[in-house]
Amino acid sequence: MAGLLIVGILGLGLSWALATSFNVTQEENKLVLLVGSARLRTPPGTVSFYRRERTELLQRLAEESPDRVMRAVVVLNRFVSPEEADGFLANTGLTGMELFLGIPGTTVGGGAGMIGVSAKEAYARHMDNFQQMVREINSFHPDPASREEFRRLGEKVRRGAMKVYAVTVEGRLKDLRQATGRPEVAFVDLFYHPKAEEVSRATGKVIHYRVIPDRPDGMP
Repeated sequence: MAGLLIVGILGLGLSWALATSFNVTQEENKLVLLVGSARLRTPPGTVSFYRRERTELLQRLAEESPDRVMRAVVVLNRFVSPEEADGFLANTGLTGMELFLGIPGTTVGGGAGMIGVSAKEAYARHMDNFQQMVREINSFHPDPASREEFRRLGEKVRRGAMKVYAVTVEGRLKDLRQATGRPEVAFVDLFYHPKAEEVSRATGKVIHYRVIPDRPDGMP
């Protein structure tokens, strides 16, 4: 009974610590960690603090275990082409896992898996799927104005309006740390949170990573 009481008190303490931590919430039997977002679920005026805190965590872990491989989201401070994304990965030695794409100034966007392929190849595959979606919508949508809007959107995408604004990667901590100093990088956010790990061990709840990177244009 005493053991259960201690665990209960420990769980309450860790839950309180978790509640005060940015971008980690509890949902039923899992802990949800938002990765890549300094704007979502953070109080106003704390974006720079969150990014600094996450960067300091990466730097500390890289000092302790520089060759340890971890997953992270590289959030860019500007939209780039898939060719530029490939250049970034080649220069940093990081392995791309997923691209995050968007049309600047709009809420249009999506993700493209890139395991085993280049950013350029993943982008091309996503564009094909997007154009197929536009054709299917236009084939059954009853409103002519909406069909025209989708047609124009498809044309913008065909001309290359969709750009990369974040990349999920895997790599050594020392390479991830080095990436934080590149001019096109806003911040690098690890799939790791010490407080979430503590609560997971104490409660048995599984950590679920939800990737919602900040966009350079501030759009959701």
